[in-house]
Amino acid sequence: MKKVKLKLSHYLDRMKSAPKAVKIIILLIIPLTILTYFLNMESIFVRPYEVERGSYGREKTPYKVNLSVGEFNDMEFDFSVSSKRYKEEKADKLFDKLYEESLLNLLGDNEDYYHIKKNLNFKSGLGNGVTMTIKFRPEMISSPSEYNIDYFTKYQNIIDSAGRVHNEDLSSDEVVEGYLILRFSVNVSEKETAYKSKEYYIDVNVIKAETSKIEELKKEISNKIKEIDKDTLDKDTITLPREISGNKIVYKNKTNYNFLLVPILLITVCAILMIKVKVDKKEEDKKLKEQLKIDYPQIITKILIYVSSGLTIRNSIRLIASTYEKNKSKNKNKLKRRAYEELLIAKKKLDSGMGEIKVYEEMASSIKDRTYTRFLNIIIQNIKNGNKDIKNILSLEVQDALYERKQRAKKLGEEASTKLILPLMLMLFVIMIIIMVPAFMGMK
Repeated sequence: MKKVKLKLSHYLDRMKSAPKAVKIIILLIIPLTILTYFLNMESIFVRPYEVERGSYGREKTPYKVNLSVGEFNDMEFDFSVSSKRYKEEKADKLFDKLYEESLLNLLGDNEDYYHIKKNLNFKSGLGNGVTMTIKFRPEMISSPSEYNIDYFTKYQNIIDSAGRVHNEDLSSDEVVEGYLILRFSVNVSEKETAYKSKEYYIDVNVIKAETSKIEELKKEISNKIKEIDKDTLDKDTITLPREISGNKIVYKNKTNYNFLLVPILLITVCAILMIKVKVDKKEEDKKLKEQLKIDYPQIITKILIYVSSGLTIRNSIRLIASTYEKNKSKNKNKLKRRAYEELLIAKKKLDSGMGEIKVYEEMASSIKDRTYTRFLNIIIQNIKNGNKDIKNILSLEVQDALYERKQRAKKLGEEASTKLILPLMLMLFVIMIIIMVPAFMGMK
């Protein structure tokens, strides 16, 4: 029992130190598992020995159960149940209702059935397993005795089976008379094949669609070109019409703007490269600032140690710079450290005879970092004041630098934990799919 408590205590301690996202995922696993369990417990039976049918027009509903018959227990058994179907009498009433609704819906953007100019608002599937078909039959309704086979052949496809109206070639005063024949069908319980309604008739007149002068002009030119094309099929070239309706036609090559793609592409590439340079520069500056902050505690700690050993600030900087230069010469692939490079420049300036205060002022101006500038100003003030209490000042500065380094490390750890949230949330999403999909499949 004690071992169990110790293990439990150990896991709880590990949970406390885990990232926040991990805690959320672990806490969600238990309720999701419980939810999935109850979803899977849902019964397929409406009442004992009764299962539900699918609604009208649906596919067969599959079911999976466990059977117990006599001495055989928990046998897996699969079966399917047909969806609901109408009785013929009910289907006929439904067809009449749908016809009344179709009278309103089919018109679409047309004014009425005696002024059909635009496509009909036709949908073959009406829901609940009911389908509708339409067919246009040209007929001179105003003169029913004058049946003309040519009239029928010419206009039988002016309204097609999808409800599209092809009235482009009609003249402005031309009216095509005829019937729109509607028919509905649905599966019924008395038949295996689809049960079809009677034919419903709607008187319609198709007229020319309203077109602009430009469209009419284009159509006229197009018809003229078609005539010339048909008459000159044996020739190598075709002569386009020079005038239409007494007006001269001027043809021009259509301007191809593809030549602009190359400069646009090059400008885009240049813009992307410029942005990339700026982003890279920004990233480099960020890394440089971070590097300066990392090196600062090391440098001032070394200076404090050397000063405590009896060296001056000047000689301490020389020694640190010399050590860095030797290490760099031994390992040429080693990454340059900005702070140490500045110390190396300062050493060379000191060796050349430049004044110590001037060297530190130029170093502060070059490095452009607030922490280093403050430290260099402290050194300059102490040189001016005779290096009084330099050890105590350096000790305080070292303490502050180490504290800042600790806070920075803590911040970086938090940022790393935050970066883990996205992959952990993706893992949670995958876990939810693994848990929920079988549950919903079981429900179906």
